[in-house]
Amino acid sequence: MRTARLGLVVAVAVLMGILAPVAGATDYCVAPNMDCGANNKDTLEKALAAAATATDADRILLGDGTYTAPTVVGYRYNP
Repeated sequence: MRTARLGLVVAVAVLMGILAPVAGATDYCVAPNMDCGANNKDTLEKALAAAATATDADRILLGDGTYTAPTVVGYRYNP
């Protein structure tokens, strides 16, 4: 009985290790916030574009600053 429980615990741990990265979201940092390593973007538009290509829910982390829209009508959002 004890061996069966240990086997179940190991099996669950292995499955969590395999499935957890698949369900993980990606963080994108926008300059001047450069804490995301390979996912650092120099503009908000590039961060939005990168997040739009991903299939999971992502976060965009902004630095301390002002983000000006590229046009006078503002940012474009396509739900």
